[in-house]
Amino acid sequence: MSEILVRATAVAERVFGPRLSALLGTVFRFGVSGGLGAAVFMATFFALTEWADIYYLYASLVAWLVAFCVSFLMQQRWTFGRQGPRARRQLYLYGALFLANMAINEVLLYLLVDRLHVPRQLAQLGLLVMISTWNFFIMRYVIFRPAPEPPPPIAG
Repeated sequence: MSEILVRATAVAERVFGPRLSALLGTVFRFGVSGGLGAAVFMATFFALTEWADIYYLYASLVAWLVAFCVSFLMQQRWTFGRQGPRARRQLYLYGALFLANMAINEVLLYLLVDRLHVPRQLAQLGLLVMISTWNFFIMRYVIFRPAPEPPPPIAG
């Protein structure tokens, strides 16, 4: 599997150049991490509601928390590769983004479905694309941005 990724990376660098190839790799990892977070959410929600017979609203809260943890770790460590002394700050910013996304999604979903009569699934899909797009840029350039390089020592 890793040999396939190495070859794919080499081809992408030849076709797109190293900077665009690196960006495409980050976008790919972002999508995989987000997909895994969504799968963890659905699996947790299903297990709690169907097997443990937990009330669906409580199960949803637990599923959001589990998915949050998995998604944060995947985005931090694999997608953007930013760990270290700024991890606490990253966690707080990621949590704030997560809460803001949930609130924005709920308000816009309500407006699209109940006021504009857009079908639920179509409305949610559109919101998912919109939120995922701004999440990528906020995570890449704010939450998981590289630490600034220290200034060179003064010679003398």
